[in-house]
Amino acid sequence: MNHTVWLYWEGPMPPYIRLCLELLQTYNPNARMLGPGDLPGLGFPSEVLEAIREWHICQRSDAIRVFLLANHGGVWCDADCIPLKPFDLLARAAETSPGGLVTYHSTDSTFGLGLLAARPGAEPIAQLWQHIYRIISDQRVPAWLEVSSQPLTEIIKKTGHDGVVVLPFDHVCPISWRDQHVLSTKAPEHEHAAWLAARPNIWTCMLSHQELSKDSTGDHILNLSRHELLTSDRLLSYLFRASIRRLHESVIPSGRAVVTLNLYGDGMPQNFRESQRAAAQRWGAEYVEITRPLFGWREPYWEKLNLDQHTAAYERVVFFDRDVVVRDDCPNLFELVHEEAIGAVSSEQEGHNLLHHIVPKMQPLCETLGVPLDFTREYLNSGVLVFSPHRHRQVFEAARLIWALTGDHRSWEIGDQGPISLACRWTGTPLYLLPCEFNRCGSRLWDCWTPRMDAYIWHFCGPKTWEKMANTIWKVT
Repeated sequence: MNHTVWLYWEGPMPPYIRLCLELLQTYNPNARMLGPGDLPGLGFPSEVLEAIREWHICQRSDAIRVFLLANHGGVWCDADCIPLKPFDLLARAAETSPGGLVTYHSTDSTFGLGLLAARPGAEPIAQLWQHIYRIISDQRVPAWLEVSSQPLTEIIKKTGHDGVVVLPFDHVCPISWRDQHVLSTKAPEHEHAAWLAARPNIWTCMLSHQELSKDSTGDHILNLSRHELLTSDRLLSYLFRASIRRLHESVIPSGRAVVTLNLYGDGMPQNFRESQRAAAQRWGAEYVEITRPLFGWREPYWEKLNLDQHTAAYERVVFFDRDVVVRDDCPNLFELVHEEAIGAVSSEQEGHNLLHHIVPKMQPLCETLGVPLDFTREYLNSGVLVFSPHRHRQVFEAARLIWALTGDHRSWEIGDQGPISLACRWTGTPLYLLPCEFNRCGSRLWDCWTPRMDAYIWHFCGPKTWEKMANTIWKVT
């Protein structure tokens, strides 16, 4: 599929638009900047170009994006947009999903077109172009939303929502077009940083050039120089700086770590901590017990989906849940799992047979992305993971996108290990499936516990008996 990111502008270009476009092109090296003179070479019929010349610029832009995506595919992004992530996963989602389309929930219960990805010829976008072409053939000027969100919403209702990837509104437009004045808010750096930190999964901050153009005061955004845009204490300036900073967070560090998350004061048995620390020492790694969450709300699944952020200072990581105990003869997991792969144990094992819970929750996500999953092998137990934070960043990014698609219907099956498992399959990341001895869980521990370990790693997931955990003997000598 064509992964071109289509960008378009016509007329005078204020400095803030120029900066947006520079960032969009830097985040997406396959971006293509277009103007009116480029359209004939992309197959636009002459009657289309002649008709839309009389339309409002916003409607003309709507027609252009729909034609491009219907005929060429790729990703469209409005030029008045500050990117915070590259768009390659959105292009992948359009390529694999049955509906061939990625959109987002917009205002007024519609679907938005400001950030849109499509497979060429995908049914929803093809129908939308047919709708627009009928208006052109009728030689009439469309009503305000007649060639954008209104018909797209009706088409998705008819063709089916399940096969279309729909992002939450605030992941694309954290500041609604109605609230563009918020961009001019002046505050100390830490206050703006807190605002962005509360929105960790946003792809873009869509602006509204139309709304911003209504204000012509001397101190207004359209009148700011590049220097003022990058250095002022406005929220807009902070977002530009944050976008630039993220582009430079690609230095790959050295060093290994054995890591556990012990957040919210939930506690960890001392013998478990000792066993993990001893494993780190044997394997030549630093032991890291993370007790401070990245985010200001209690969401352990979400924190785990950000393990690449938690461990960005290391080249390779072995992760253990805090209810994991490691026997002192456990082989070195850094050596067992090659660097290209993510290492883990399949969730389905003797005494831990949970497919009747997992499949009904995971199947809709698999169908939305058009990615089959072998649930007996590829659905992973995330209590033990071996990964490289920078090499596998896209897996975690994909897992966060999948998590966002679950809406308010989250549970343990689709909390962290479901998105991580599907993300590995979806991104084509190699899996190194370790034997169950490296993550023994289920009835062996819940119902048949004995003090001495009969596997390299025990994982007391699910119902936990802290007395049993505290009395588990991890030393074999």
